[in-house]
Amino acid sequence: RVHRPGAIVGKIRRLVTQEHGVAADAVVLVKARTIPKTTSGKLRRAAAGEAYQAGTLNVLHEWAADQ
Repeated sequence: RVHRPGAIVGKIRRLVTQEHGVAADAVVLVKARTIPKTTSGKLRRAAAGEAYQAGTLNVLHEWAADQ
């Protein structure tokens, strides 16, 4: 369970815009330590994206600009 997910999402959106100059289309909060990693500990971005699209990622809260 995420405490105040709206506040967390808002902060992430503001920081992405400030640091990178782009607006986030979506923000997904997932359970800690559930994103796939390589054996060296790096995030497996493609695998995480595939898990999200397949609905197998452990999503705690989700925000999308089009919702």
